[in-house]
Amino acid sequence: WPKWVKVTPQWEKVAEALVAQSPRLAPMAQAVLTIALHRMGLRTAAHQVLAALEKQAKQENGLCWWEGTWGVLEESDVEATAYALKALLLLKPDDPKVPAAVKWVMGQRTSNFWYSTKSTAAALFALTDYLSRFPEPDADFTVRVFVGDKMVHEQNCTKEQARKGEQRLILPASIGDNKVRLEKSGPGRLYYTVTLHSFVTRGIDKPDGTELRVQRQYFVRSPKGKWVPLEGNVRPKTEIAVLLTVTAKREWEYVVLEDPLPAGCEVLQWSVGDPVKVPELPDDLWGWTEVRDDRLVVFVGFLPKGTHRFNYLLRSQTEGKFTALPTVIQQMYRPQVRGRTAVAGLGVQE
Repeated sequence: WPKWVKVTPQWEKVAEALVAQSPRLAPMAQAVLTIALHRMGLRTAAHQVLAALEKQAKQENGLCWWEGTWGVLEESDVEATAYALKALLLLKPDDPKVPAAVKWVMGQRTSNFWYSTKSTAAALFALTDYLSRFPEPDADFTVRVFVGDKMVHEQNCTKEQARKGEQRLILPASIGDNKVRLEKSGPGRLYYTVTLHSFVTRGIDKPDGTELRVQRQYFVRSPKGKWVPLEGNVRPKTEIAVLLTVTAKREWEYVVLEDPLPAGCEVLQWSVGDPVKVPELPDDLWGWTEVRDDRLVVFVGFLPKGTHRFNYLLRSQTEGKFTALPTVIQQMYRPQVRGRTAVAGLGVQE
């Protein structure tokens, strides 16, 4: 905030009007207003809005957070909590809600990011403010990592090592329960994240999905020129219509739909990345489309609840028997929310 900005009587009237309306604002708007009033030097007004913000805090099991409303600011819970944390650090840094909010924000991280790039930026800004106000104590501890009863890693952690960034370990796993246990001895804080990666090789012959589902159908023209479901083989240079039907049980943001192509086929395009549509088939799912060597990808910023369809045109090129891997739809920042089709076979024969 520029030091040369002076609070005029007109600014004070605006601030008074905003403070009077602050109980009606969403948590993130209250937090932003608190920060702005504090920077203007209107401390009493800032404390009034902060009090309204604190009334909207959710607290449970030693955690504290604020809900995003997805309103005009399109803020997530992470963003609302991050800005509330920034406001508390300015006016009440010793409030018990501060460490509770930090724990909640850290618990929302998935791998190395939060819900979206926007949420990640907000979380990092807030955590940076927290670390500036409460520097981490010097670390000098030993951590041991166990899988089951077997120790698989031991390391001494110091302040110098912490500055080098995080260290990644690949832990062995076996069929059945795999209990990961960490033991720490010595001063300092240990931060860790555990991520499970797995490959599913069974069951891909059947569709799967609950919150998000997708169905794939192939069509070819009949001798009368109508699109009918594909049965049997097709000849080279045959046009094949693909219809993808997506069903969402609720509204979702940032959804990606990926349809792997059968080898030996190519997507017909009006221009680069713009697939040819089939007017006779339903099509009401709009998004940014990318045509890649092995798949067609559709990025959807907002997916309403209900059923939606997307179609495009393929052309068979090479003779052979091919397999198309399952079509997958997933929430981009929560890939565990996903649905898929079964694998599909395609024969191309002269």
